[in-house]
Amino acid sequence: MSDRPQGDDWWLASDGKWYPPQSRSMAPPPPQEPAPVPAAPYGAPMPAQQYGQPVPPSGGRRFVSGGLTGTLFGFQLATGVLAVIAGTLYFATYGLWLDFREGGDTRLVDVVDLANVSDGAAGIALISGLVVFILLVIWLNHAYKAAASRGAESQAWSSGWAVGGWFIPLANFVIPKLVINEVDRMSRPELVEPIGTTWRSQRRTTVSDLWWVFYIAGIIVSQVGTAIDDVEALWIEALGYMIIGTGFILGAVTIRTIGQRLRPPRPYCQESSQLARTSAKL
Repeated sequence: MSDRPQGDDWWLASDGKWYPPQSRSMAPPPPQEPAPVPAAPYGAPMPAQQYGQPVPPSGGRRFVSGGLTGTLFGFQLATGVLAVIAGTLYFATYGLWLDFREGGDTRLVDVVDLANVSDGAAGIALISGLVVFILLVIWLNHAYKAAASRGAESQAWSSGWAVGGWFIPLANFVIPKLVINEVDRMSRPELVEPIGTTWRSQRRTTVSDLWWVFYIAGIIVSQVGTAIDDVEALWIEALGYMIIGTGFILGAVTIRTIGQRLRPPRPYCQESSQLARTSAKL
């Protein structure tokens, strides 16, 4: 070390002193700047941490689309109302028939006309019910995956049963409800994630049980009334439609309740919707 260089190969250090060449150490390589991250496409959802939400691991937390839940809710509610209307019309048809049979002012053509209107309402309700079935199978599959992704353990069923359980004769009166019960319990908002096995001690939603009781009872009663195929038993079919319609309405309430628990975080939804609207304007 010296205040002056003692040769051409001496080097100046940061302390202002000159050092011989044998004391030179290998300088560390200059730090490399991180590669720039490509910008996301315009209108794409922003990362979850932008909104104070935890970022789930790959294949981790799932959610159920609010659009799917809303569509299923709407069709279930409409089907329930249509079924109740059909049941009411069948009751009115039966009343006209009794008046005609007792020699009242009612004409047979009046009975037939109202019976045709009742059949039309029942047919529309049946078509709407088929749409509900398709949407319900899809929704329940998504809902089970979303509820289980909260870190649930020790499930008795799976998202596969959420689909396959509907297509097993007789068992489809039981298995889908058992799957819904697990989704109901695993989706409880008061549970802390990961929920582990704590979900098993949760109670089911009461309206969910009422939905299934009315749904099954309505199917049985309406099928009995149809099998008799006698105008004298028309009131049985009418009662069946009233019961099953009530079941569809209770089912709509159940789907909306569970769906709201499993929807994506609200800030994320709002920002995505805003970006989508801005993109559409451009």
